[in-house]
Amino acid sequence: MLYIVTLLPPIIFVLLLVWLDSFSLVKTSMLISSFVWGCFSVAVAYLCITIIGKWSDNLFAAPIIEEGIKGMGIVILIRMRKCAFFIDAAIYGAAIGAGFSFIENIVYIYYNPDMLLGTMLIRGFGTAIMHCGCVISTATLLSWYAGSKNHFTILYCIAPIPAIVFHTIYNAVTIQPILLLLVTIVSISLWTILLFSYNEKSIGKWMDDELSAEVTMLTALKQGHFSASKTGQYMLSIKEQFAPECYFDMFCYVRLYYELSLASKTNMMRAEAGFPVIKNKDDADKVNEFYILRKRIGKTAVIALSPIIKSDQLASWKINSMA
Repeated sequence: MLYIVTLLPPIIFVLLLVWLDSFSLVKTSMLISSFVWGCFSVAVAYLCITIIGKWSDNLFAAPIIEEGIKGMGIVILIRMRKCAFFIDAAIYGAAIGAGFSFIENIVYIYYNPDMLLGTMLIRGFGTAIMHCGCVISTATLLSWYAGSKNHFTILYCIAPIPAIVFHTIYNAVTIQPILLLLVTIVSISLWTILLFSYNEKSIGKWMDDELSAEVTMLTALKQGHFSASKTGQYMLSIKEQFAPECYFDMFCYVRLYYELSLASKTNMMRAEAGFPVIKNKDDADKVNEFYILRKRIGKTAVIALSPIIKSDQLASWKINSMA
């Protein structure tokens, strides 16, 4: 029974966040992988703490090691272009924290088999919310500057600091467990609600800004008025710099980008409205063709097209979401 109690709190918290994901940004496979990473992180953290020996007695040692290892899971997801917004990064972060707290609580029960169910319930909820909240904080900061290639390593060293501070305070305070649980739930919940509210507004603004432009662009392409648009005029201005075959591939590359980007936003709007997401059979083929064209035209052409097609985290996520 105690082992079931250890699993319920983190699972409930993660499922609540998934339910709040109105745009259905989170993929089940990545959610499970994040949970597994959290479970794996416990073993890695224990090994690191064992290696540093007496230094592990320092108040900050465990939080620094644990938050650093948990945060690495978010770094991997960002580098794999699996998350592009605060919401999906936060949910994957919560799943990592859930996995970590699950294994940590199991170990705690193993060494304290006589613990009362009520005590375990309080501790289970407290540590689950604390670990989930800490990784949410790190994930939010990392996703904020996910597109920064030059300073991402520095950011990775800085992003876990708020989580380390909160984790340290949680370990150090000596107030009643039930009071600590309430403070943890209230603080993490408020932070998460504010985060989700802000991100939903920013996603809505981003979709409004891009959607009309993409519809106009695709309409111009289909009606043969592309050269009259700003994008068409820009492409004409760089035409002489590339061979005819390469320029034709660049044109196809731009068209595919707009088609996939518009389809991605359409699916997000359908998910928000509660309708099933449409997956056409040729979506994966289009994504493959997009990357084949990207490789064929080369880095110089991709850079030349950067005013039209950004090579950032969000652009990659839009394309990959249609695979």
